[in-house]
Amino acid sequence: MSFFDGGWEGKLYSGGWVAGGGAFPAVKEVATGHILGNIALASPDDLESSIALASEAQVAWAREPARSRAAVLRRAGALLEEQARVISGWVMRESGAPRAQAAFEVAVAANAMGAAASSIQSIQTGSGTVSGDAFQLTRRVPVGIVGITTPETYPLATTAKSVAGALATGNAAIVVVDARVAVCGGLLVAAVLEAAGLASGVLSVLPGRDDMARLLAAHPQVRGLSFAGTASTARDVVATAAAHFSRTVVTVPQASALVVLPGADVAVAVASGTGAALKRTRRIARGCGIHLVHESIVDLYVDQLTLAADELVVGDPLVADVTIGPLLDTGERDRLHAAVTAAVTGGARLASGGRYEGLFYRPTVLADPTGTVVDSAATLGGPVAVVVSWTSLDDALELVHRAAPVGYLDIVGADSATALEIAERSGAETVTVVAGGAGPAGGAGLAGATTDSNFEANADDDNVAASTFWTEQRISLPLGATLSSAATLTDEL
Repeated sequence: MSFFDGGWEGKLYSGGWVAGGGAFPAVKEVATGHILGNIALASPDDLESSIALASEAQVAWAREPARSRAAVLRRAGALLEEQARVISGWVMRESGAPRAQAAFEVAVAANAMGAAASSIQSIQTGSGTVSGDAFQLTRRVPVGIVGITTPETYPLATTAKSVAGALATGNAAIVVVDARVAVCGGLLVAAVLEAAGLASGVLSVLPGRDDMARLLAAHPQVRGLSFAGTASTARDVVATAAAHFSRTVVTVPQASALVVLPGADVAVAVASGTGAALKRTRRIARGCGIHLVHESIVDLYVDQLTLAADELVVGDPLVADVTIGPLLDTGERDRLHAAVTAAVTGGARLASGGRYEGLFYRPTVLADPTGTVVDSAATLGGPVAVVVSWTSLDDALELVHRAAPVGYLDIVGADSATALEIAERSGAETVTVVAGGAGPAGGAGLAGATTDSNFEANADDDNVAASTFWTEQRISLPLGATLSSAATLTDEL
């Protein structure tokens, strides 16, 4: 029997593989519709049971020596690498990711486990000073139970990173994963950590919907929340978590933008706009690709971008080495097509794409002379590029601000001073200046077909959960009790 065979069927993970209290939806191969098995949706009772298990298991896990916790995470990272073929196969089947994206996700997940293990050794476990007749000890302690929600984009990498960071600082983690990607977005991570020796109850994975995420955020025993999902759900979840002062990290869809200045090499600009599509299917926390091109070259840019888009291969990632895989379901496809149709009705010109076969949506280029699509850029996913012309730099920056939040901004054809001005005024989180030669692997690209380098920018930072879900605790000890008590307290971490 190979890794991840059989034991998960019709179950969720809470203190082991158990039957859930909800329905048992099918796990489908998104490209073909073939049924791969069934998962168990979690019920409110399953959440309560998981929290009860986590409350007890977290105390013991936090008291494990740092080297023991690190060893579990390192073994998990090694197992992800050893089982990369099996795990990437699940990512392709369940999420529709192209082969390169699936392999990248596994690598990010493995690296996240290793980085979290190393962070345990570097965390300051305690320091103290003598003040009067007392010893003042400062140490870092976990918040307790961390709730994690997993989006449909980059599910394996996102979950592994959040879980690894939470566990590294001694927390327990409860993952509510989108039922459409329940296996690669959670159950596989549970199987890996279980095989690596993680104690029962420290991690639970509950397939569910938005209502389960809200219940997780509302629970008073969940003291930290790492949320990734839509902006509308995020508002509800964050407000709920704030009611009992949970520490919260939120990731929501952002627009990506490309600014092309007059005199730019159009071939380089198009390479930046489409090179992203050569890597993967959907974005992590990214919306529509907005291509802001100076009016002097916008027509040539649209023509060349259209030719490049028409060359992109869309299909089943298990059958061929495609550049764009299928959308997750008919709901996602219909929302995308309705948005494209509305853009055309509103005055945008459909230069390429705008059609689909099953769940396979052709890369789409919209020439939007009025910029009306920009306002909804962060919510328009899928392989779509919206090209808008501009006259002055102020016009371009106004369009960037209208597309906010902008996560990634590429600039083509600017000198250093102009590029720095655009970067400073844009408010974008990550800015890439493209100067000559071929465009970078990143870029605004065709939204839904963006490059892994942009996810890597997020994946390679210090683990968010590791740096967030702990509390600095100050303890005053009588000097007579210092030697034994201080040693015990610091050794627990």
